Amino acid sequence: MSLAKQFLDLILVLFAASLLCVGGVGAFWLADRYKLNPIWIFVGWNSIVLIPMFFKKFRGHLKRPSFIVFLVVWTVFHGFVVVGLMRWLSFVYWVPGILIELTLGFLVADWLFGVLPRETGREARS
Repeated sequence: MSLAKQFLDLILVLFAASLLCVGGVGAFWLADRYKLNPIWIFVGWNSIVLIPMFFKKFRGHLKRPSFIVFLVVWTVFHGFVVVGLMRWLSFVYWVPGILIELTLGFLVADWLFGVLPRETGREARS
């Protein structure tokens, strides 16, 4: 990897980190200014975190309006699950709780829309 490419990667990482920090601080500043409960900021950010995963995993299904509605509902539900875990359970239970919620979401998405790839032919026999 060339030095110029490494430098460009470093600049992009610093820019992304700065953008994330400004977005986070700005969100809480706006919540404070407009007397919004900070819990809504946590719900929002925890929901936004799922969007890149959705684009990567479900790229071929994003043309279906019903699937988009499902993803929006799942995203909002995920935000509330994370906030609920933070509010009522200790840190030890957060990761298993999130893994269970995401697994159930993937299974429901597969059940409703058939999004998980199926093994066929040679792959299934190996």
